[in-house]
Order: sequence, then structure tokens, then C-alpha cells
Amino acid sequence: MLDNSPTTEVLDSKQAAVILHLSPHTLRNLRCTGERAGHIPAIPYFRIGRAVRYLRSDLDAYIQKQVEASQR
Repeated sequence: MLDNSPTTEVLDSKQAAVILHLSPHTLRNLRCTGERAGHIPAIPYFRIGRAVRYLRSDLDAYIQKQVEASQR
């Protein structure tokens, strides 16, 4: 079960896009094609019915991974 701490906050696509400094359209494209394109890892997400949701902790980890990869 999720607690209410900021790291387990559940976000919709618009909120996630703001955190990642992307447009919602770009976020959707990365979600749908990122891993298959081979150069950008997929951004973790899940669905509740038809709604796409993201965990804040997953976004923070994704950002950290991108920072580390860019410093190599």
C-alpha cells in the first residue's frame, strides 16, 4: 500500500510532464516508443483503467539515471 509521502505521490501525465520539463505530448511519445527506440530508457508508468499514472519516486529515479548517464 502506498503512503502519502511525496516520493510515493501518484501523478497524472500533465503533472509528470511538468516535473520532467516535457510537454505532455513528448512524455506520451517517450512512454510509447522510448525503450523500443533503443536510445532512451522507458519512463516507468502504470494504468488505472485507461488513465496513465506515474509514481513521483519513479520519476525521481529516472531523472537521476539520466543525470548519471550524461556524466559518463
